[in-house]
Amino acid sequence: MTSIKNTSNEKKNFQPLELMGYFWLVFGIIVLIASFFIKETAFVPHTRGVLINLFAGILLFSIGLFSIIKGRRSKNLSNN
Repeated sequence: MTSIKNTSNEKKNFQPLELMGYFWLVFGIIVLIASFFIKETAFVPHTRGVLINLFAGILLFSIGLFSIIKGRRSKNLSNN
């Protein structure tokens, strides 16, 4: 019986930073989509609510994107 050898030198490393990045990216997209469904209340006007949600969504999206890029970069550096 012959055995098949894997010639690839890549190691599968768990990158928690990349996984957290995907979470924050998806959460940011959800917040951005939810900003279309904001209703005005007596305490928070409509424009202020939309602006706060847009700011939070963009912030979460950019943190997620940054984490994914940073996690992939550290994975590539650890493979070399």
